[in-house]
Amino acid sequence: MNLTKLLRFDISSGISRNLFFVIPALSVPILVVIEVLFATRRPGIQLSFGDFILRAYGGMKPFDVNSGEPFIFPALWMLIFLPLFFALLNYPYNDLQSWGQQVILRTQSRSLWWWSKCGWNILACLIYHGILLGILALGNLYGGGAWSMNLDANLIGKFFQVQSLRGSGSSLPIEFLFLPVLFSVAVCLFQMTLSMFCKPIFCFTIIAALMIASAYVTHPIAIGNFAMLVRSDVVLAKGLSLHNGFLPLAAIIISSIIVGFIRFRRYDIINRED
Repeated sequence: MNLTKLLRFDISSGISRNLFFVIPALSVPILVVIEVLFATRRPGIQLSFGDFILRAYGGMKPFDVNSGEPFIFPALWMLIFLPLFFALLNYPYNDLQSWGQQVILRTQSRSLWWWSKCGWNILACLIYHGILLGILALGNLYGGGAWSMNLDANLIGKFFQVQSLRGSGSSLPIEFLFLPVLFSVAVCLFQMTLSMFCKPIFCFTIIAALMIASAYVTHPIAIGNFAMLVRSDVVLAKGLSLHNGFLPLAAIIISSIIVGFIRFRRYDIINRED
């Protein structure tokens, strides 16, 4: 069995065993489309594909504890990412309890299993966000929006209660489309590596805490900020430079693959605790 064959099996088996993975990829963007289309019924709004993107991946405006405003939980943003992380975390762990052991024994190669699971995480993230973006594109087509990344100030104010905008002339750079995907890949590979050291439930708890911390704290060290597009300096006058997110996210991806590979070479797949 070579890497290509094993990866094809992981893709088909991983998705069929994790239909929960598909539900948010379909339902959440549909809710976004409905919400945006209803909001555009107001006069003076110039709809574009960028408005759909920002609503889905915007997150929430920076939280200022001294402002007196309540902390508004970014439920939509969490619903986009957390189900994906949960589904992708469980599959490699469960695979080691069944078919994965047979693969390792037959191929006499732990590296084959590890590289396949890394590829599965990356491709699953691409498929997930591809479906999401495809539905948003259909919504923009139905709403007659412009095929640009221009942002409407009225929609941003309505959805994110942001006052200090750069103006309706703001436009999301096209490369920002890759940030949520890159963030997803980084988190999924990190949690898979983390599952080599502790149980998946603890890994998921750590990731959920990271997501909540990213919503509460506007700082580059909370990497979830790089997947909250409304916090960009393109949108906010004093926002974060999301271009600075590509390097740390890439570093997390590379280090997770390497550390996980080293750990898995010595990982006891027979006598480990369940």
